[in-house]
Amino acid sequence: MTERTTTAVVLGGSLSGMLAARALADVVDHVTVVERDVLPPGPEPRKGLPQARHVHQLWSGGAHALDELLPGIVGRLRDAGAHRLPVTTDMVALSPYGWYRRWAESHHMLLCSRDLLDATVRAAVLADGRVEVVQGEVLGPVGTGAAVTGVRIRPRDLAERTLSADLVLDATGRGSRAAGWLTDLGLPAVEQREVNSGVAYAESGVPGAGGRARGVPGGQRPAGSAGRETGVRWGAAAHRGRPVDRHALRLAWRRTSHRGRGVRALRP
Repeated sequence: MTERTTTAVVLGGSLSGMLAARALADVVDHVTVVERDVLPPGPEPRKGLPQARHVHQLWSGGAHALDELLPGIVGRLRDAGAHRLPVTTDMVALSPYGWYRRWAESHHMLLCSRDLLDATVRAAVLADGRVEVVQGEVLGPVGTGAAVTGVRIRPRDLAERTLSADLVLDATGRGSRAAGWLTDLGLPAVEQREVNSGVAYAESGVPGAGGRARGVPGGQRPAGSAGRETGVRWGAAAHRGRPVDRHALRLAWRRTSHRGRGVRALRP
């Protein structure tokens, strides 16, 4: 007797979608990732990820979790140009309570562009023959209020078709239409809760900045496909939960944004 093949469909091919596909590949026979946009072959910008140009960092806990799911992925990121920053040894941070003290490493961050992070993870996930990507628009789920049995998609320049699945996972992010889809299936409206983080963020690029000496505050180095440093991005965040010393924040921002000339001065 032939066993039935089990399948899963992941909606969205960004970082969360790829990681979900990798996790599901261990519990089903085949995983299909449906992505609306064309995924680039390497660390390049793409239409559906406008926030990629902002500073991205992966804390050590996330790096360890990523390495457990995709063994060796942190090493691949480092080889491709990601930087490892000790916390708080080689960083400066101004909080509503004052400047953070700088001490010997207790945690670390991986700094790289979002394009590099996504491309490296995507290549590792798709190297698994159990995972494939289908480019197309998601039209909605197939099923009833009791169970979802698949999803309707419209591949580029092709007719609408249905992908049957034992599990459909929505990883489309902020633009998710899952709440509406569920009510269309006859389920009650999904309860939603919005949490305001109270953070305003700004950043600046320092083109052409090279490597830094130990002890000089680190920034974001958007390593390219060749693993080279093409510049540094510096960011400043203001938290509304407690009054911020606006003068100190403006001073820190000027020091990190004035074409890199004040970077060495920002050492409390």
